[in-house]
Amino acid sequence: MMTRWGRAIDPEHVLDEYPRPEMVRESYLNLNGMWDYAITGSDTLPQKYDGKILVPFSPEAPLSGVNRILQPGEYLHYEKRLTLRKEDHERYLLHFGAVDQICKVYVNGENAGKHTGGYLAFSLDITRLLRDGKNLIHVTVQDFSDTSFHAKGKQSLQRGGMWYTPQSGIWQSVWMEKVPACYIKALKITPDYDRNSIILRIILNNGEKIPARAVVRFRGETLHAAQGMTGTTLRIGPLPMHPWTPETPNLYDLIIQAGEDEVTSYFAMRKISMKRDARGILRLFLNGQPYYQNGVLDQGYYPDGLYTAPSDDAMVHDILQMKHLGFNMLRKHMKIEPSRWYYHCDRLGMLVWQDMVCGGGPYHSWFVTIMPNVFPFTGRILNDRNRWLFSRTQETGCREYLREVKHTICQLYHHPSIVLWTAFNEGWGQFDAGKVADLIRRADPSRLVEETSGWFDQGGGDLNSIHNYFRKLRISPDPHRCVALTEFGGYSYHIPGRSFNEEEYGYGKYHSKDELTDAIGKLWRRDLFSNIPKGLSASVYTQLSDIEDETNGLMTYDREEIKVDEERIRQINKKLERIFASSCIKRSCNRIKRYRHTDRPGFLLGFIDFFTAGLLFLVYMPLGLQEEIESVLGHKVMPYWKAYLCGIPTLFIYPLVWMARISEELKEKAISLNVPGPYTSWRHMFGWNIFGLPLMGPAVATHRFFGTLDRVERELNKRAQDGDKDEQADRKERNCV
Repeated sequence: MMTRWGRAIDPEHVLDEYPRPEMVRESYLNLNGMWDYAITGSDTLPQKYDGKILVPFSPEAPLSGVNRILQPGEYLHYEKRLTLRKEDHERYLLHFGAVDQICKVYVNGENAGKHTGGYLAFSLDITRLLRDGKNLIHVTVQDFSDTSFHAKGKQSLQRGGMWYTPQSGIWQSVWMEKVPACYIKALKITPDYDRNSIILRIILNNGEKIPARAVVRFRGETLHAAQGMTGTTLRIGPLPMHPWTPETPNLYDLIIQAGEDEVTSYFAMRKISMKRDARGILRLFLNGQPYYQNGVLDQGYYPDGLYTAPSDDAMVHDILQMKHLGFNMLRKHMKIEPSRWYYHCDRLGMLVWQDMVCGGGPYHSWFVTIMPNVFPFTGRILNDRNRWLFSRTQETGCREYLREVKHTICQLYHHPSIVLWTAFNEGWGQFDAGKVADLIRRADPSRLVEETSGWFDQGGGDLNSIHNYFRKLRISPDPHRCVALTEFGGYSYHIPGRSFNEEEYGYGKYHSKDELTDAIGKLWRRDLFSNIPKGLSASVYTQLSDIEDETNGLMTYDREEIKVDEERIRQINKKLERIFASSCIKRSCNRIKRYRHTDRPGFLLGFIDFFTAGLLFLVYMPLGLQEEIESVLGHKVMPYWKAYLCGIPTLFIYPLVWMARISEELKEKAISLNVPGPYTSWRHMFGWNIFGLPLMGPAVATHRFFGTLDRVERELNKRAQDGDKDEQADRKERNCV
């Protein structure tokens, strides 16, 4: 199966766009194209090569021209002849976007360096090894795939279902650049949104501190120029504010000079945070405003290039297509893309949640997949200290994972589109998740952290993350973290002639575009629309495209057909935005009104005994009252059914205590909002009992409880609406100015 971009590929011009948009120099030599290759059983440089391979496509990818899977005991050798003019007083850097998994690089027969880690970029200074004229570059690769503890993502030597064809060797661009002896090695740009400025750190290769100059431009206009020293922190601003959002992806240009070196870069004014909305529910905020992150799972596989997009346009196509359908976020799942992919998200306006690539030993599917789906509560109560269960028995692999986490953050720190890091997914190679989340936060306090995506939650990070494919979603506000549905859907629609094979893997099967669209619309209404008012702040639908056996994409594997009605998907996503906006600024009283009929049963309770009152209350709680109470109070409370069961051996004293505590907290909330009484108090039961009227206690308490709840809801509504009007007035005033 080939994509339109794969069919049009030119071996002389393969992915020849500048590969590092965040730090551009004029000097650039693209080394993609035809290389000699050989697969042997030894790391000794071969005397004879097997043929030609099209770099940067791995030998397993059809576009490579090899179509062979590298086995763990084999070595993949590359050779490239290069002619260049070597200039004195200049240094030459050889860059690799990614090589999977372990590689050694030789230049003219001499060792230039070694690298381990199949998803991270690395560079080598090969100045002393180069000759003026003809040169020979040799790369030797070994890949253990999923038989070792190294990072592997979704690759498997036994592909099938949710595990895909493995790949090896060079799979991102190879290129060279010429730099002065003292050159800019790295930039660290951190936006300070609240102060309309950026914090810049310029790092040189030799660590020296020399004068540097930075110029900020926006759409060709020079806004600011600043001078400072390399190796120190330089604040640039205040700057005219042009915020970055998916709707307005404004980018500033940045030109930096240090000594004889000059690079161009860019940045954005963007702030991601977690705050409480007008109703007191924790939400994800973008630039100080509640912002629902409506995402799609994106694994970045192509039928002809596997991990490697066949062209720059292919990457752009996926991003634009998801924006066209009304999504504003992509969760990059178990893969690190080339810098250009993140650059396109930056300039086109697409939020990114970035997974750390998983590793570890062979996973126990009964533990990490079957058990949490059949018994969901297990994913919330088990800790990750048992290294065998989580396939992390080798300490060397744990240390390597932690190093790669730090390098991933360093490599991708620049991109404003990235707003969240995910440490672990569904227990794959998980260990010490709380400590890893803290490590990520220390390394990058400017972004949010998802400790564990799906299950085996250890209670840390910024998200209460849920994977739900098989049940109706029921949530309530989390007092400490935002609630996010980080995987759901996965509906399958197998299209003959547009699928990888005859297999059909997904969660629910549909047979036409209309059927699939109807099902997605129903899913949105059932799981998203109904839960957003209760605290749902983000969602990630599975997935962007079909991948091999998986036929649960919004697009076919070759990207030739959109499998849903585009206009209808756009409309349901627009409706989602409206529901979220109204949920953050006001609270509909419809659900409270639905329970106002309990005022009448409340008086009825005066004619029945106390135990029946408790039973009726027990019935109302699962119908939604539990969520209403938690929504008003802003935190979780013990389910009433638990209190009622605990009350059986204590003559129902325990549920009385539960009722008293909740009613007192509701009373305090009402007083803080200046809501007039009478306030609810389950202690009335005791009073009526004392006066010999035990049947009136439940009636009065129930009546006042729901009356107070209703008045508090109305007051929260009113304040949210007033705040919205003030915000609109302020925005109008700013626009006039």
